[in-house]
Amino acid sequence: MDRELVTIQKRKREWVMPGEEIVSLKPGAVVSIGRGLKQDLTKLISVRSGQYDEQNNKHVVIGDEKSYIPRNEDIIVGTIVRGGGFIGYWVDAGAGSLFKLDSLAFDGASKRLRPELKVGASVYARVIQSRSELEMVVSCHSVTGVKKDWVTGESLFGELKGGYIHSIRTQFAKMLLADYEDILSNIGDRLAFECCIGVNGRIWLRAKTIKQTARLARCLTEIQRVVLPQGNPPLQTVKEVLDDFFPAPKDVKEDDEDELIEL
Repeated sequence: MDRELVTIQKRKREWVMPGEEIVSLKPGAVVSIGRGLKQDLTKLISVRSGQYDEQNNKHVVIGDEKSYIPRNEDIIVGTIVRGGGFIGYWVDAGAGSLFKLDSLAFDGASKRLRPELKVGASVYARVIQSRSELEMVVSCHSVTGVKKDWVTGESLFGELKGGYIHSIRTQFAKMLLADYEDILSNIGDRLAFECCIGVNGRIWLRAKTIKQTARLARCLTEIQRVVLPQGNPPLQTVKEVLDDFFPAPKDVKEDDEDELIEL
């Protein structure tokens, strides 16, 4: 993108409404457009209400969908609701319809050696067929990075063992995936935990104890409450919320040291 040919009219994280001009383009300008925008000759216009941002060199408007609308290559956190064996599984990801997950759609899976998932199991997967008039399909095959067989327990996608699935707004999920204000990194400085974020508004969390996992979920809910209405609150505001749930080590009393255990 040639910055000299592009004039950005909005600040990052500024709220915009449908029809607003977000970016002005001069002849010869080449830009990448993501969700929530369309090009109208020499300008990019918002087609939804939400927050303007740039993600992976793409101009986007992050909206808050009341229900999850699947798109190909979305990363989701879902729950197995039925199926098993060779017939595969059906996954609920909050999309209105269930996704089909083939029993062999795992890195390194074969007819003789494949995962056996039970109803209620959590999975981290990517959408490969999102058209609602057809059967919607997810897969646990990795398409980028180093692929590791599911049996190693180190594959990118697959079953999420233990932990807790917490529901958040889809807009907040996208902000976390974009590493907004290093929220998860700041929490990680205070508490050891694991998480997987789905654009469908579900996040899988696992800390050392159930109590810590529950506190982490409440902390994210409170950060979401603070962040979304303000659009772009100062980092200090986020840290104040963190201090309420996970005091920095220097502020921890001797009686509370058990809250800062590592995995």
